[in-house]
Amino acid sequence: LLLYKKMVEQGHKVTFLTFGGGEDLLYSDQLSGINVMPIYCYYAKNKNKWINLFNSFLIPFHHNFKTLFKTADIYKTNQMSGSWIPLLAGKCFKKPVIVRCGFEMLRNLIRDEQNRLIRSIKAIFGYGLELFAYASSDRIVSSNVSDRGFILKYFPIKKDKIRLIRNFIDTKLFSQQDMIHREEHKR
Repeated sequence: LLLYKKMVEQGHKVTFLTFGGGEDLLYSDQLSGINVMPIYCYYAKNKNKWINLFNSFLIPFHHNFKTLFKTADIYKTNQMSGSWIPLLAGKCFKKPVIVRCGFEMLRNLIRDEQNRLIRSIKAIFGYGLELFAYASSDRIVSSNVSDRGFILKYFPIKKDKIRLIRNFIDTKLFSQQDMIHREEHKR
């Protein structure tokens, strides 16, 4: 959140579009001027996940979100799940899109699923989604060298489209001394 809070301090408008409901608004007081728009405050969440998936493709055109997408200068997604929303909006409203990978979804799907059939189905879906996201975005941000290498090896993406921006720690809040102190108290 620190990055987005700094952007707000510099006069930028930041909005988080979330896949939550009214409970997501409970965090607004901790977000220092960051606007939160939970999708399920505007759409009724259906018990059928396939209907929710279909509805997610309509979000950029929904009257409550359309102005948000039209007036934004840039869209950024922090995960593959739901990445089609800013990617679709980016194409429709001619805005740049950044896809950020905190972990490479396809590689984790393949590694973590034990059932071969389910792993194959997930791999096909995962590859298709990530190929669409990587190819449609204007920039890809990876938080680690390993994921960056995986993307370059398995997806037809130009090397200069990917930027490595590591996750960071706010050393004003956390320090090595704090971690040492916590470890000593565990013993």
